[in-house]
Amino acid sequence: MTIITIARLEKAINDCRRVHPPVDYVLGPDLRKLATIWGEMIARKQKELDIGAQSFDHQEVLFKWLGAAAGHTDVRVDDSATLQVCPIRQDPDDECEVCQ
Repeated sequence: MTIITIARLEKAINDCRRVHPPVDYVLGPDLRKLATIWGEMIARKQKELDIGAQSFDHQEVLFKWLGAAAGHTDVRVDDSATLQVCPIRQDPDDECEVCQ
């Protein structure tokens, strides 16, 4: 069971938005799915999410954008220069919740 926080999901949304920004105010498919997951968490007042309890489509997009936090080593995107080796860590000197 992999549990993530809403803050970690928000980081994934921001990473996705940075790599694939909306075009003419239209969200791309990954960003739309992440936003849907986030909205459901907000509506249910959840602070944590069990990835294993999500639909296959939602699991797939979460695994893609959560990287190491979801059991994968990297986020596969066309422009890897915009992301760091650890997609969770902002500051290279600071450890994220997974790298600790």
